[in-house]
Amino acid sequence: MTKTRLCLFLFLGSLFIRLLVAYQGNFDYHIGDSPKYIAVAESILNGNPSFILNNGLFVAAPIYPLFIAGCRLVFGENYILAIQIIQILCSSITDIFIFLLCMFLFGSQRIGIFAAVLFGLLPMGIFFTFKVAQETFFTTALVISIYYLVRVLNDPTKKHLFLSAVFFSIAFLIKSLIGLFSPFIILSILVSRIPEWRKKILFSVIYTVICFVFTLPYGLYNLQKLGIYTFSSTGPGCVVYFGNTEMQYRFVVETPPKNSPEYLKLLSMDFSFANGSSYDALMLKPINERERFFYIEAYKWARANPYKFLILKIESAKLFLTPSVSKKHYPFKTWLFSLVTIGPVYLLAYIGIFVALRRDFRQHSWAFWLFISLFVFSVVCGSVSRYRTAMLEPFYIIYAAYAFQLLCDRWFAYKHT
Repeated sequence: MTKTRLCLFLFLGSLFIRLLVAYQGNFDYHIGDSPKYIAVAESILNGNPSFILNNGLFVAAPIYPLFIAGCRLVFGENYILAIQIIQILCSSITDIFIFLLCMFLFGSQRIGIFAAVLFGLLPMGIFFTFKVAQETFFTTALVISIYYLVRVLNDPTKKHLFLSAVFFSIAFLIKSLIGLFSPFIILSILVSRIPEWRKKILFSVIYTVICFVFTLPYGLYNLQKLGIYTFSSTGPGCVVYFGNTEMQYRFVVETPPKNSPEYLKLLSMDFSFANGSSYDALMLKPINERERFFYIEAYKWARANPYKFLILKIESAKLFLTPSVSKKHYPFKTWLFSLVTIGPVYLLAYIGIFVALRRDFRQHSWAFWLFISLFVFSVVCGSVSRYRTAMLEPFYIIYAAYAFQLLCDRWFAYKHT
């Protein structure tokens, strides 16, 4: 079967699974901050755009609210259904690029098919396609960007460089978290097999310039509107504050009983309840100064509570590495289901990444740096399973398929000796 025909079958298979799931159930499209992104979209349609999210906590990344506004404008009252259908299509396209990335990394159609089928079936990826949430779009843009980045590291052409930079910029303008990975993209180019140092430096500069140009309009808009230049979201300050306060410590370490009044206040990010007057005073600051004070308050809490800070970081690291959702925060059946479905994938992925790095570090260094980027974020700011699902799990699936193939090869070799 030709590669093009195989890609078509994988796309249609992934699409069929998602449409079948949609047919079987009536899903609530809300998750966490969905209403807040819808509110931003409505402000755009009303002619008075306000990208300020979560009651003034931070300025949101622009692409997803603009997408919601576009769907509302074109499809009217059916905009939620339109969002879900478009996200189902994006998720199915992601399946194609997972297959292509496997083919390029390992030269094995079998590994590629297994990884694509696994991505098509895993529940967490399917779950987000039905939610008004950034995750599906973000994952699609990131996987495509990484595919073309890997092509650049092995077959350096300006076309692949441009496409990788463009899709990375889109991912960054959907969820600014991925900005942590950006220095490692340049590092991956510099340690790649591109033969000339002059070309490595030129490609690094071109990649950086493309990303800067794509983020420039939004930065200038916020500078004019709010007096603050931002490449994407100003969320980093907020999440550092969130991950280093009494609220996060109580939520992660001294977790109150699920569904208790205290737990629900922590779950809804009621900073005033957990952090008291310091948060209320912080929110009185102008928004163009607020992010700096978020960092200051987080630092103050860490200095005043060194033991709590240390325990919180250890717990955050454990949550990040544990192949399931948090047992403290989810019902037992949900926790068990996540452990059974994604636990083996994580374990195989760790094996696959380790073996791949030992065999060819240059070829697979990007995967290591991507892991490090989110690990650092999770330890500093707190582990969030949906970030891991969107940013790492598609690539975990790739390396899990690789490890599974290695184990099968060893088994068959052993059986025939």
